[in-house]
Amino acid sequence: MSYERGWQALNLEMPDRIPHTEYVSNPEWVKRLTGLDMRDPEQAAEARLALVREWDYDLRWYNMAHPSQPRMTHMGTAIWSED
Repeated sequence: MSYERGWQALNLEMPDRIPHTEYVSNPEWVKRLTGLDMRDPEQAAEARLALVREWDYDLRWYNMAHPSQPRMTHMGTAIWSED
């Protein structure tokens, strides 16, 4: 199970394969892959879970802009949203 591999890596144990993480920042791509819209509050949580199940992630990382968080970084590049 991927979740177990992720925890093994964080605990410096040797899992059955090298764990990996993915950076997901394109809600249109997630919608195409899962059929769920990450920008829809009613679908967002299920969309994230569907993506993890589909790709069997070991570690998850999300860089999703949100109006309530005007400051964010994008792989070392700062973005500032007005208001």
